[in-house]
Amino acid sequence: MPRQSPKPPKLEQWNPGIPDQKLGVKDPAWTWTGDWSADKAAMAADGAGREATLKFNGVAVAIIGRLNQEGGRADIYLDGKKVGVADAYIVENTHDNALWHTYGLKPGAHTLRLVTTADADPRSKGRKVTLERAIVYRAP
Repeated sequence: MPRQSPKPPKLEQWNPGIPDQKLGVKDPAWTWTGDWSADKAAMAADGAGREATLKFNGVAVAIIGRLNQEGGRADIYLDGKKVGVADAYIVENTHDNALWHTYGLKPGAHTLRLVTTADADPRSKGRKVTLERAIVYRAP
């Protein structure tokens, strides 16, 4: 094996943007289709085919919700294209509230649509998806 002098790696920095808005579920930026129920400061759906749409202006967004052992799943569409799946299931004795996020968007207006599915993690005891707010980021 040849000897090599160590070289420091190139510095990599990640900047998702600056948190700009916190849009609770009562904010007019959200629209709801199907059987969603108000659950304190949240909106909850239990079953497939419910839709939540968020219109926002920014370079990143994080969807905050309740993850638990009854969590279900939802397909995520951004600007009309399916971009992922949000999974509201989490194992016992752990905590998280970031249901889904994306960064590096082109600055400007975007539409995010979340559609609940009949699918869930095999360990889940339910199919519930509960949304609390979105955090929108602007360019630095």
